[in-house]
Amino acid sequence: MREARAADVSDTGCDLHLEGCLTCPLPRCRYDPGGVREILRQERARSVAEAAMRGGSVAEVCQQFQISRRTFFRDKALARSPVLAEAV
Repeated sequence: MREARAADVSDTGCDLHLEGCLTCPLPRCRYDPGGVREILRQERARSVAEAAMRGGSVAEVCQQFQISRRTFFRDKALARSPVLAEAV
């Protein structure tokens, strides 16, 4: 059986960025722990916090993002956490 080599593998990217891994704009690889779900959750948390800072009420922001009140407050806390700051 022949051993696979780096030259034998083409960089075709993933379902989120087809151009390849080296040009991917995502802050973390979709295959890293946490993956796509975590990336999307963090992006939503940033957006929810920004909407709240612009003066949107809890009810308005919840309706805009189709989230519950609990998720609204969870996202605001996540946006303030150092964990999210490190991911950027």
